[in-house]
Amino acid sequence: MNKFSSILNKTKEIENFRVFDVDDEWDLFKPLIHQEITSTSDLSDNNLDNFNKETRRQVVFLLSFAASLILIFAFLSFFSSTQKVVDSLTTDSGPDSIRLIDGSLVLLLPHSKLDYYISLNHAQERSLHLKGDAEFDISASILPLKVYHDSILVEVLGTKFSIKKVNDSIEIINNSGSVKVSEINNAENARILKKGDTFYYSNGKFINPADSLFKPKSDIEPSPEKVKKTKPAEEVTQGSVYLLKSVIKNHILKYNKKKIKLEKKIKLDDNARVRLDLSKSYLNILEDLKKQGFIDFKKGDCPDCIIITSPNKN
Repeated sequence: MNKFSSILNKTKEIENFRVFDVDDEWDLFKPLIHQEITSTSDLSDNNLDNFNKETRRQVVFLLSFAASLILIFAFLSFFSSTQKVVDSLTTDSGPDSIRLIDGSLVLLLPHSKLDYYISLNHAQERSLHLKGDAEFDISASILPLKVYHDSILVEVLGTKFSIKKVNDSIEIINNSGSVKVSEINNAENARILKKGDTFYYSNGKFINPADSLFKPKSDIEPSPEKVKKTKPAEEVTQGSVYLLKSVIKNHILKYNKKKIKLEKKIKLDDNARVRLDLSKSYLNILEDLKKQGFIDFKKGDCPDCIIITSPNKN
């Protein structure tokens, strides 16, 4: 009986037996493996992307920080190496002098100001800016020296000269060497001063009285008949002696063509000699000529116009 039961049980086990196909089972297993591999690969790629982004941020930050340090050190180096190259001297009621770095000497006259160089490193010229009056003794150098004064520019290499404000004009006197003087805004309007030359600048014009005005000898005196006929003139003690004709033609009319005219019926003594200070304004020169009895003048058609007439004999 026991044997029968054992056989029966084994028979039931055989009934539940299933035959598996290995290839089919492998085909079913492969998608599971591929899915796992893909999932693992995607995770690795995401980690790599996150790593690359973080690395880039760190690199950019380090480069920016390094660039900032370089700029800071560059600015500090620039400002620490920059030195003062210009200084100034101002005078009140008395004169003062300054010896420049190149050995040049400047005598600054009262009520004046001078901006001068204290370093010539990498300089192409020696520049001075003057307001007022000064006398210069400039040392020779390969660098030209330029003095800027109002609207004129004076250029030298080495010489002695002076610049002064005289009434409405600027007086430039050259004592040695040569001096070039020009307008700052019009370089073509220039003159060269030799030793002993004196020029006056006014209203865009450089005037050298010696160029156009004849200076007769002081020992020449008018004839007694002229003295009798001539009205006693008021004495003028300043200035030089000129011919009246030259003063009228080559100084007053030449530089005031639009404002000053001669009356058509005017009668002047062309050979008369007058003593004048030509550094004065044109109106003051006319006043001096009138006081000396050589001319008279009246107002013209425009507000600033003047007509020169014959002297009033009354």
